[in-house]
Amino acid sequence: MDIWNKVINLLFLIALMGTVKSALIMDPPQRRVEVPLGSSLTLNCSFEPQTSFWVMWYFNQIRSCCDSSSSQLSSHKISVNKTAEQKDGGHVLQESGRAWSRLTVRDVRHNDSGWYFCQVVVEIPFHRNSNSNGTQVIITGNKTESTPPLMTGWKLWVALGAASAILITTKE
Repeated sequence: MDIWNKVINLLFLIALMGTVKSALIMDPPQRRVEVPLGSSLTLNCSFEPQTSFWVMWYFNQIRSCCDSSSSQLSSHKISVNKTAEQKDGGHVLQESGRAWSRLTVRDVRHNDSGWYFCQVVVEIPFHRNSNSNGTQVIITGNKTESTPPLMTGWKLWVALGAASAILITTKE
């Protein structure tokens, strides 16, 4: 009889494991996005709703997600009681809900070029990660800095005074 209890428990656990949803990210294939310098970049990540989970965004210069060379840009903990969150980090804004997350990078710079990944981590009933396919972002355009005039303000007056002194001494 003891063997039948073990078999029934094993079958129950197998059935339970089959019904647990993974943190599947419903992500399109890898894509490439070109963004003009100084504009805003918005990236979206959608996934199957979970009971309690973390949503994290990563950035890497090379096509590699969530390793030691990646920078974690932002993260949110979403649970049954907290269905949406917004976190404004100045340059980076993350908004998340039960089945989506959006990352906005404002005033993009050339060093914002690289790969962006969304990661969903479910901790209950067991730990499970799911990573997006990634989006390659290329910042286009040149920085339009105006060159400062040769002389302005007090430097102009010093140069004018020196030139006048030279003219007066050379005429005598």
